[in-house]
Amino acid sequence: MLRPRALRLPDEGWGAIDVVEADVDGGQRGEPKTGNRSVPIPPELVGLLRSWIASLSQLFRGRKSIPSRAGHAAAVRPA
Repeated sequence: MLRPRALRLPDEGWGAIDVVEADVDGGQRGEPKTGNRSVPIPPELVGLLRSWIASLSQLFRGRKSIPSRAGHAAAVRPA
């Protein structure tokens, strides 16, 4: 499952997805088969993901939000 906290989405240039967990069985978290790693993503995908996260934050406006890490897009968790 792709989680916003795993994304590094700068305002410009290449970003990355930090692969640190995997969906093992029915939502149960586990270790990635090939270990933890960072996967680079091109600027076009960075922009798409930033837009997607922004649209999610509008859906959950008024609910509890989580501060983003430096260089990451804002993440929102439903209450």
